[in-house]
Amino acid sequence: MAQIEGFRGIRYSLTQGTDISPYLAPPYDTIMTDQAKNRLLEHSPHNIVAIDLPYLPPKQAGPEHLYRQAGERLREWLEQDVLTREIEPAIYLYRQSFTYGGKNYIRRGFIGRLRLEELGKGSVLPHEQTYSGPKEDRLLLTRHSQAYISQVFCLYEDSDNEIADVLFTKAQSNPTYWGVLDGVKNEVWVITERSARHWLASKMAPKPVFIADGHHRYSTALNYRNLLAQQAQLHQNHPANYVSAMFVSMSEPGLLVLPTHRVVMNLKPFTLAELAEALKDQFHPRWVSKQDDPQHLEQAVVTTGDQSFAFVKPDEDRALVVWPQDGEHLLDHMRDKYTLAWRTLPVAILHNFIFEKVVYPKWLDGDQPQIEYFHRADETVEFVNGHPNALGAIVPPTPVESVRKVCSDKMLMPQKSTYFYPKLATGLIVYPMFD
Repeated sequence: MAQIEGFRGIRYSLTQGTDISPYLAPPYDTIMTDQAKNRLLEHSPHNIVAIDLPYLPPKQAGPEHLYRQAGERLREWLEQDVLTREIEPAIYLYRQSFTYGGKNYIRRGFIGRLRLEELGKGSVLPHEQTYSGPKEDRLLLTRHSQAYISQVFCLYEDSDNEIADVLFTKAQSNPTYWGVLDGVKNEVWVITERSARHWLASKMAPKPVFIADGHHRYSTALNYRNLLAQQAQLHQNHPANYVSAMFVSMSEPGLLVLPTHRVVMNLKPFTLAELAEALKDQFHPRWVSKQDDPQHLEQAVVTTGDQSFAFVKPDEDRALVVWPQDGEHLLDHMRDKYTLAWRTLPVAILHNFIFEKVVYPKWLDGDQPQIEYFHRADETVEFVNGHPNALGAIVPPTPVESVRKVCSDKMLMPQKSTYFYPKLATGLIVYPMFD
């Protein structure tokens, strides 16, 4: 059973008002340059990035003294009353308001602490493979800060949204604090009522929890817990037995899943017509114009079907849209290892059939494919146009129901299968593991 509780979080003091916009930052793994970090620090020297990102790029661990300084900075800000700690355990209602594709969305959830379990062996289920690098960087930060600066993003099943609806009856007044980051309004209500916390814990206990984003954070928390256990520093109620997480219902109307497009770099010369010919026995083709606005390619994919793809090359003014003649059985050769839910994922079909069985055997130039990832079709097409012989693949978004089925089967989805938009803001709440 999932064990979810409130905690005494660390948050920004509200001595200057409830707007904490200058202190918020995007997730650490989206900040790749010193310039991006410095822009955040220009908003305020107390921006959370000064603690959360000691070393760039975060895909690898930096010198240990930088992480030690980050931990010292967290405690200094507490002493200086830049930050304050909750007097009582709380759950934090979190609402994000944003616009995408001309449509307004509101995504609701709550932040609490989740008792750690080995992934896939209990009620906490992963959905995606991860790299190892960021875990090393995050473990150093955790060791020296003794805190989790940001949250794991989790999904749970609640078909009628009872939990969010009940909790947010307590959020009718102005939020305790709020902030705007990258056009997204983030609002937080601090709920300390014991009855609300106990009700939430009982409602969530029988539900499986699916990690939507933050696998590195969760794996880091497991590694840190195990490290303390090896050092005989871990007792049953130690806060390192938990990780802070944001929980959103899979039925939340504002839960938006966007695609992650691919560009394969190291290919020999070929045309889209040759690709269409190579796929003709398994896929239906149609041609669309590669217009000035590449966003229409996403629309072409969505309207064609959830297993369709649009391929672009730098020297062609048309895009090739394909969809399988029999998507349910296309990956039957993998049925011994993967369930039907996994085999019918769009990204599984793209990588394990189109790429592995057609593109790579015919045109791969090298031993391993070099793949770049993009969230926007226009960025994908622009990148393809600047790289001869590259092949861009515009993919459909993965349905939330597919994520649920694959997770329930205890399967790992291919990397970069989902992009839950928007990302959670960092700086709203910190989970401390010290007194």
